[in-house]
Amino acid sequence: MKVCDLFELHQGNGLELIHIGISQKSNINFISRTAQNNGVIAQVDAMEKVAPFGAGNITVALGGSVLSAFSDRI
Repeated sequence: MKVCDLFELHQGNGLELIHIGISQKSNINFISRTAQNNGVIAQVDAMEKVAPFGAGNITVALGGSVLSAFSDRI
């Protein structure tokens, strides 16, 4: 069985935190390649023309903590 038989796969957006506004009031999590805090390193402002990924996705790091997988729902 292939992973794509079990999950709907999406390419990440390749955004970098240094190019996005950090917000104390936002509910949009920025997921990075860290093994800490389920990959969440900040909450960020919404970006025009970039829709956030939906809740409940599993993210997999391909750099940093390679192949670490996180989900916001356990």
